[in-house]
Amino acid sequence: MNPRPNPAQHLLFEPRAADLLALLRDLQHIDARAIDAITTELVRARRVDAEVGYDELRRRLAEWLFEHESELRPDQADLLRQEWGRLFH
Repeated sequence: MNPRPNPAQHLLFEPRAADLLALLRDLQHIDARAIDAITTELVRARRVDAEVGYDELRRRLAEWLFEHESELRPDQADLLRQEWGRLFH
């Protein structure tokens, strides 16, 4: 007998958190791979069907970007360093 798959899990973002995620994507600081990794981490942290707040998402984005900065193109990394204070402080 095959086990039934788990129902789809959804993350709800506060509007401000969703805006931050979209901004970082639009600025090309994060891509689909980053979004997938961050949302997977949020789901594992049992943030399923609960609203993800701005501060929590901002912290997780900052951690991910810091850990993956070496993978950015030099121009992307320079732009991120210039904008870091406005995005994460």
